[in-house]
Amino acid sequence: MEIRDVAKLCALLILLVAAGFTAGCSSPSQAQSTSPSSSQVLVVNTSAQPVPVVAQGTTNVNATVSNSVNALVTNPMDTNGNPVPLVTDAATYAAHHDFFNQAVCKFNGVDCSATQAFFIPANRTLVIESVTGFCNNMNAGDSIQQVGIFESAPFANGILIPGGTATGTAALTFAQATKAYFPSGANGQTASFSVVTANGATEGPNAQCAAFINGYLVQ
Repeated sequence: MEIRDVAKLCALLILLVAAGFTAGCSSPSQAQSTSPSSSQVLVVNTSAQPVPVVAQGTTNVNATVSNSVNALVTNPMDTNGNPVPLVTDAATYAAHHDFFNQAVCKFNGVDCSATQAFFIPANRTLVIESVTGFCNNMNAGDSIQQVGIFESAPFANGILIPGGTATGTAALTFAQATKAYFPSGANGQTASFSVVTANGATEGPNAQCAAFINGYLVQ
């Protein structure tokens, strides 16, 4: 074989080796770019830097609200159209804001009344839970038509309690459990106490009645 032929053969071998090396280097790159990878990536974050996620469906949330939240609470109305105070904390509130007052009136003929029997402090609502009392020095056999606790205008809320009949000792008692609301307004409010005899019975000047009002104040 001549030297010229040997040179040609060597050149051909070099070209074949170069072509094979080029094909071998480019094939993985092409496969990587055209085929999706099946490898998974694990991302690890600390609790101080959580990965943001979007909640779907029902999700339990354990979080602390740093800002204050304002909630609108609408109270139901009583029979007089006044908002009924929330009494969910009534037991705790009543223990520190008890209200007790006594109202006394003397008979003047057929009725016994005290127009300013007691006072409700300003910006409070009196919740009356019971009214008990008695009348004495009445004519034996006379009856009480009703006992009333009324708030002055403009609220004019009130409680009517059935009366009784004076016994041989010329005395009678009355009692009524209730849930009555007496708002006071910005200046406070007075309430009256009255007793009316039945059938127009007239009592003497020594006849009198007393009522004991029990409840608590809410703001």
